[in-house]
Amino acid sequence: MTPQIEKHMKRHYTKIKKVMAKHIRLDSSFVTELYEGLTFYLAMSRFAKRLIAGGCEICMPQLTEQSDSFLMKDLYNVRLFFANEKNIVKNDFSFSRKENLYILTGPNRGGKTIIEQSLGIISIMASIGSFVTASSCVGRPFTKILTHFPVDENLTINYGRLGEEAVRIRELVAKADERTLILFNETYSTTSAADGLYLSMDLLRVLKELGTAAIFNTHIHELAKAIDEMNAWSGESDIISIVMEIVNNVNTFRIKRSEPELKSYARNIAQKYEITYEQMIQNKKAVQSE
Repeated sequence: MTPQIEKHMKRHYTKIKKVMAKHIRLDSSFVTELYEGLTFYLAMSRFAKRLIAGGCEICMPQLTEQSDSFLMKDLYNVRLFFANEKNIVKNDFSFSRKENLYILTGPNRGGKTIIEQSLGIISIMASIGSFVTASSCVGRPFTKILTHFPVDENLTINYGRLGEEAVRIRELVAKADERTLILFNETYSTTSAADGLYLSMDLLRVLKELGTAAIFNTHIHELAKAIDEMNAWSGESDIISIVMEIVNNVNTFRIKRSEPELKSYARNIAQKYEITYEQMIQNKKAVQSE
C-alpha cells in the first residue's frame, strides 16, 4: 500500500497544502473556553425541564440597565421543590430607588428565612442569564449579592459571637454600593435587645446613605417601630416594615406591609409548642391523672 499512498500523496499534496494553509493558524481555543459555560447552561436547561414537569412556574427575566427597579411576581424558594413541598406559597416583591430597605419580622418558622433565600437565589439566577423561579421578573438586577447569616460558633472563638458579627458587617459595608443587595438574618441577635437596636440603626443608616438594597430579618421588633425616625435620615430610599402574615394564629407564609404584631407572634409560638397558660394547665392535669 505504501507505493500507492506515496503516489497519490504526491499528486494531491499541493491541494492538501493549500487547504491546510487556510486553517493552520486558526485559533479555536475560544471554543474550548466555552465548555464550562455551555455545560452549566445545559444543566440549567435540564433543571428547568425538571421544575416544569414538577408543576413549578419559571420564566426568563426581562433585564434592562435603563430601569431603576427590580420587580418579581409569584416568586418562591426553589429549596421547597427539593423538599417535596406540595403547596408552595408565592409572593410578589420589588426593589426601587424609593423602596429598597426592608425590615422583616415574624414568628419563628413563619417563612422569613425562606423568603429571604428566595430573593437571593432569584437575584443570582437573573444576573447570570438563567431562568428564575417566578412568573415574572423585570428590571435591573444587582451586581453584588452579599449575605450575613449566623455562622458556626466554633468560628467565633477569636472574636466572640458579637465581635465576629461586627467584623463581617464591616467587610460587607465596605463592599456595598447602590447595585448591591445584602441579606441579613438575625443580625445582632447575640447581644441585648437595647444594644442590638442601637447597632442595627447605625447599620441601616449607612446602607440608606449608600443606596444599598437590604432585607433585614430580625426579632428586634423595636427597630420597625423606629421607622419614622430612620426615614428622616439622608438617603433616597424609605425603610419599609414587612411581616410574615398570620391569620387566625396560622402562618400563611405571605408577606404584608405592617408593623410587627408582637402579641400575635408570641401567641402563635406559645400555641405551637403548647406553652400557653391553658395548655400547660391542661397538660399538668393530664400528667397527674395518669
